[in-house]
Amino acid sequence: MNKHTEVCLIALPLFLLACIGIWIMAYKPSDGYLQQDTSFIRHFLHCNLFKDQPTLKRTNTGFTDKNLLPGDLIFGHHANGTYGYWTHCSIYLGEGNCSQQNLSEGMFEGKTYDFKDFYDRVVVFRASLSDIQRQQICNFVRQRSGSIFDMSARKHDSRLWTCAKLCWAAYKRVGIDLCPDSNYILPDFLCDDKRLQKIAVYPQEKPNVPAR
Repeated sequence: MNKHTEVCLIALPLFLLACIGIWIMAYKPSDGYLQQDTSFIRHFLHCNLFKDQPTLKRTNTGFTDKNLLPGDLIFGHHANGTYGYWTHCSIYLGEGNCSQQNLSEGMFEGKTYDFKDFYDRVVVFRASLSDIQRQQICNFVRQRSGSIFDMSARKHDSRLWTCAKLCWAAYKRVGIDLCPDSNYILPDFLCDDKRLQKIAVYPQEKPNVPAR
C-alpha cells in the first residue's frame, strides 16, 4: 500500500465525519423533522449533541392511575424534551403498572409513579375497546418485555422498539392504526386520532371563569 492510498484511507472517514457534523450543526427546527425520517434523526442528534441535556427534577402533577383501565394511553410532557411536546407515552397495564423502557433493560413492565413525579404535564387517552381488546393490548406489551429499546427504531422493524412504537403496535394488534403515515413513531403522532378520548389531564385544568 503506497502513501497516497494510506492518506486517502485516513482522510475519507474524517471528511465524512466532518460532513455529518456540519449537517447536524446546520439543522434548524423549521426543517420540518416531523414529516421526514432523515430530518427526525437530524433533529434528535442536534438537540442531544448541541443543547443542554434534560435534567431530572421532582414535581407533582397530581397524576393518579386510580380510574384508569388496562389499555389506556398515558402521555407525559417534559419541558426539556428534544423531539416533540409529548416526550413519553405508555400503556396502562393495570394494578399500577405500565409499559416502560430504558437502555439497560429494554422494554419492560414498570410502575406509573414517573408520571406523577417526573413530568410537567400528563394526559390520559382512552379508546372505545372491548375487554378482550384491552387484554390483547396488554398481552402484546408484556410479550415485548426484554426487547431492545432504540430511539431510531422504524415502524416495521420487529427487533427494535420505542415507547411510541410499542403503543402504536399494540393498538394496531386490535385493528386501530394510530399512525398510518410515518415510518417513525413519536408520541405526538398518536394522540390526535379521533378514536381517542381525553379522559384526564394533570395538573388538572382549571375552568375558565369569566371576570366580573
